[in-house]
Amino acid sequence: MQDQKVVEEQKFLSYIFNLILIKGGIKLHMSIADITKEMQALDPKDSVNHFRKRFGNMDQCLREIQNPFYTIDNHIVITFKPHDQIVQLHSQGHITEEDFKLYEKVYEENEKKKLDDNK
Repeated sequence: MQDQKVVEEQKFLSYIFNLILIKGGIKLHMSIADITKEMQALDPKDSVNHFRKRFGNMDQCLREIQNPFYTIDNHIVITFKPHDQIVQLHSQGHITEEDFKLYEKVYEENEKKKLDDNK
């Protein structure tokens, strides 16, 4: 049963990771309320929803994760950790190769946008 919990947690983290990459803007952050709203669109029996529901609320669920890729600000917004920490988490096996490839792509695009905005 422990293995099933690990698999569900990884799916949950991958979902959150990709959601923030896709919808989190240049600062790679989203409100917990917006994340919850996105998850409510999933099938109630989806493993991502199932994992979240074990904790009562999204904030508690996010705080239970070991080695997260994010920080939580004032129980409201989750933000990606700095790039070097994301690289380290990936090298330690906490972020899948597929997710990391998307992260690197979005990170590079965001860095380019920041440079373009400062011109």
